[in-house]
Amino acid sequence: MKISNLRTDTVVENGGDMEKKEKIKRNIIESYVYCLSCYKDFKGRTSRKDYLSFLFIYLFFIIILRGMGIGTSVNIPMLIYIIIFLLPLLSNTIRRLHDTGHRGWFLFIPIYNIYLLLKKGNNCTNRYGSNPLFD
Repeated sequence: MKISNLRTDTVVENGGDMEKKEKIKRNIIESYVYCLSCYKDFKGRTSRKDYLSFLFIYLFFIIILRGMGIGTSVNIPMLIYIIIFLLPLLSNTIRRLHDTGHRGWFLFIPIYNIYLLLKKGNNCTNRYGSNPLFD
């Protein structure tokens, strides 16, 4: 499946110089598929929109699968879904933390990591790579 990258022109600052780059625009499904395709990539960065789109759809399926298991002690479909999508969730969360300029281990700081996941990412290149909005 090929993901189309719709782009709009944006001016970004690159080391003091103003440079015209194209900003990537994806819809929520394209963002989800993109995040799934990067499941084994723990390096680099993920934009806030891609991460929140992935998280929204992930939680949506958890809620649906939870509803299917009402009245049972163990919800097997939900457990299978959580196990299968644990690696993509971890890799995208770590790359999202990289986008804010922090290391992946900030994932284990309960309240602070929520702030970092919702915080706007660095506009310029940081030690984890270039801005994912312009890749």
